[in-house]
Amino acid sequence: MTKPLPVYELAVSEDPQSELEVYAIAMVDKPAIEKTWFAFAENKDPWKFAAVGEDDKRIVVGPAMIPDMKIYRKDEEMGEFQVFFTADTIVSIAQKFFAKGNQGNANLMHDPEQTVDGVTYFMSWIKDSSKGMVGLEGEYPDGTWFVGAKVENDEVWGKIKAGEIQGFSVEGFFKYLKPASATEEELMLQKIKELLNGTKG
Repeated sequence: MTKPLPVYELAVSEDPQSELEVYAIAMVDKPAIEKTWFAFAENKDPWKFAAVGEDDKRIVVGPAMIPDMKIYRKDEEMGEFQVFFTADTIVSIAQKFFAKGNQGNANLMHDPEQTVDGVTYFMSWIKDSSKGMVGLEGEYPDGTWFVGAKVENDEVWGKIKAGEIQGFSVEGFFKYLKPASATEEELMLQKIKELLNGTKG
């Protein structure tokens, strides 16, 4: 049986002087969380991707982080592994992001050469069903961080309209906590998957 990938919890620091934080939110074609955003336009259903015209509001809203969602990563030093953020960590990330005035930090495709002006993150909420703070259309767990951006940059808005960029992806420095061992359930699911795929252990 193939050995499950190591899983790391990622964390930040609440210390305002620490660089362990999300310092920017990139606009990308394929978000790591595999969820795209919604574009708001005048007189359209605000919870679905809307056609845009001359009366654009130029606002995009969508999930930036989903708690406990395992995200695949591959690194030359660490090899293949998965990472996730807890709901509590996401709260800390969101609070620090705005406390440090990072709401104007945006780029395309996580490329430092494509830092863009004219994109401002001005909406932010974390889904909490118990308080009536719901998410967007679709299945999102409590603890999901949603953000909304006003896009005044013509080039960026053109890419959004063309479908070249479709979602948010956070960018920052994180602390890797000790790998979590695979649960019995995860091992069983992996074994079933291998059997269905005809993989020999």
